[in-house]
Amino acid sequence: MRLFSIISIFLCVSFSAEAQCDSLRLEAALLQRQAYYQEDPAAASALLLDKARILLSAGEPQQASATLARVRAWLLDETQLRTYRLLQEEAYYGSGDWESALSCIDTSDTDIQHLALDALVMAANRRYDQSKALARSYIEQTFPIEGQADALQQTDDLFRHKPRYTSQKAAMALSFLPPIGQAIAGHTREGFGALITEAAAAAFAVWQIIEGCYITGILGGGIMLEMAYMDNFNNTLRYTEEANNRNRAEFLGRLESILKAR
Repeated sequence: MRLFSIISIFLCVSFSAEAQCDSLRLEAALLQRQAYYQEDPAAASALLLDKARILLSAGEPQQASATLARVRAWLLDETQLRTYRLLQEEAYYGSGDWESALSCIDTSDTDIQHLALDALVMAANRRYDQSKALARSYIEQTFPIEGQADALQQTDDLFRHKPRYTSQKAAMALSFLPPIGQAIAGHTREGFGALITEAAAAAFAVWQIIEGCYITGILGGGIMLEMAYMDNFNNTLRYTEEANNRNRAEFLGRLESILKAR
């Protein structure tokens, strides 16, 4: 009976969440239609802002970013322009376009609602000192007094153990010396596998040359060695990128959970 109740609740929540997203998408489509038939460009841009906000609520940052690209920012008033920058920053951040999100930050804007997002964007771009300052400022201004000390302590602990990023240039340079290149990306076992493969290819080439099979040794062994090196090179780049993205996502997730705890 208990299991049936749990499953029923889960299905209700799932379907209600999906229905809510569908409702938001329908609302966004209606706003798009109104903006299309709107004769006043300023009013059309305001409708597109509303559409972008709804798309972000529906968890579609890429579509929100595409919508904001059609907004005529020069027609917006000061309040709308601030909203436009905030939505644009949020859309870029949600899409994983960290550098574009960083370019949307207005350091002269001290609006509290911007601080949390700015802190996340700064952290995504590895500007940890600025991110920490913004996160602490947000906590001090928005969290209840009784919860500030704990949140600030969690923030300090998190930034004290900020993620380690591996330089792709260094990994590329060391990838020709397996297993060092893959080891710094956290894949030591694969690095030793690459070392064995390359050593076998080199040994085959030398053996063929010693046996007098120069063409087989130079061409066959050389091609095998080159393929092994290129495979090791590509794998090192992929492992490095995956490790950096994983570390960054984990850090941002923990920071976001702290800032949303209030």
